Amino acid sequence: MDAEPAAVDAEPAAVSIPSIEEQLSEEKEKNKVLEERVRQLEHHLQTLESTSKIEKFGLERYAHDDAKIEFDTGFPNYNVLKIFHIFLEPHAKVMYQTYGKSGEKVWMRRPNGNMQLIDELFMFLVWIRLGMLTTDLSDRFAISASSVSTKINV
Repeated sequence: MDAEPAAVDAEPAAVSIPSIEEQLSEEKEKNKVLEERVRQLEHHLQTLESTSKIEKFGLERYAHDDAKIEFDTGFPNYNVLKIFHIFLEPHAKVMYQTYGKSGEKVWMRRPNGNMQLIDELFMFLVWIRLGMLTTDLSDRFAISASSVSTKINV
């Protein structure tokens, strides 16, 4: 017996192709979701940045506490310290630091570093006023002891 050939559909299966309008609508929805996620992440970043300013031992943390500013630096309040900083800033930006071992000195422009210039000034003033050790300053300012030594030339 001869086998009968398999039946072949005369019409191919219908393929659903979304229209351009549907594709555009889907992409707009994806875009809205992504924009919302970006807003959430930006808000989260701002929260982390403000928390970081409060948690670290820096001038921003004590900007509204004149008694603490005076205790740590000897300046009567934040505004006077800020004026002093504004006066020094143009000169400090072009300062050089020394690097080297056993008498060799290499002069380098002050690096941008991991601290703002005003916090470096604050750290220096705390060191002068309170006589803190390098390791204590490195813990408080969350930088390495070698960075403290370099910044205050100990």
